[in-house]
Amino acid sequence: MVLIVNDYLPSRGGAGEIALLESSILGANNNMKYVCQKKANFISILWKNIYLLYWSFFSKKIIVHTYSSFPVLKIITMYRNVLHVVHDYGYICPAKSLYNSNENKPCKVQGYSLKCYSTNCGYSKLKKSYQFITRPSFHAFRFLSPLSKSVMKPYKGEIIPNIRTFPFLELKVEKDIDLLFVGRYSIDKGYDRFIQLAQTNPKLRAVSLGAGPLKSNSYVEDRGWVKDKETIMSFVARTRLLVYPSRQLDADPIIVKLALSLSVPVIIDSFNAHKDLVSDQCGLQYVIDNWDVVSLKDHHFRAIVSQYEENLYAREEELKRFYSVD
Repeated sequence: MVLIVNDYLPSRGGAGEIALLESSILGANNNMKYVCQKKANFISILWKNIYLLYWSFFSKKIIVHTYSSFPVLKIITMYRNVLHVVHDYGYICPAKSLYNSNENKPCKVQGYSLKCYSTNCGYSKLKKSYQFITRPSFHAFRFLSPLSKSVMKPYKGEIIPNIRTFPFLELKVEKDIDLLFVGRYSIDKGYDRFIQLAQTNPKLRAVSLGAGPLKSNSYVEDRGWVKDKETIMSFVARTRLLVYPSRQLDADPIIVKLALSLSVPVIIDSFNAHKDLVSDQCGLQYVIDNWDVVSLKDHHFRAIVSQYEENLYAREEELKRFYSVD
């Protein structure tokens, strides 16, 4: 039996979706169980950990996607070999992002060290203590991109693109959205940058899909959290430029690949996780420190879109180098 473990339901984000897709594929040929955290309360977490511990004794293979709500994995990895699919960097950074939100810059401190514990990075010491105590010892790793493998050194493993494929589509829809943000409304995901970009360019229609602690302003149309993947795809297809301003090193942001597969250019910070994917031939990569001064004048904005459309073949070839696509 194959045991698939993930913190959250598929509707909560990319890791959950990929975990469910993997479990459905494995379930077609194997006896498989999918374990995830449905509710964030003590009874639910306790029950799921007991459930996971029980089935670990009967599983031939255990694959873990994200794991912070399953402290029992520390015990399981003492007697079982467990494969970890790297969706974030929680294994080398308690905050999972390699980012110091207090100083608003990437964190260079070695994770899970005494200096890491004492550093005020915006992640509480209580949460750090929990991560320190419950951190499991995985025996194998699967990386979703070349960048995630390089970040996770010295841990070794194969680079296997996530199993979700993105067919290249030329959808004939009206492009009525100029700037689009999809994700969590937080500092680490750069939602404040998107707001600043929209405010600096008031003539461009800016739309956001998501939820979180930060609030939008009058320059951004907030459509809230969208669970339906087809609806998200329709929003992306109607967009002229996807904005991915995340400050943290996401291992494999699905929304970037979805945009590229729909022939939608992406504006991205050069520090970001998909800097190896978004190039001059298949998007737009900026070195941006102050997003509030970025002005996408009309002629510049149109040039970005038209230049991208002229390089569709190059973009497709570039994308195939890193990821499996139809």
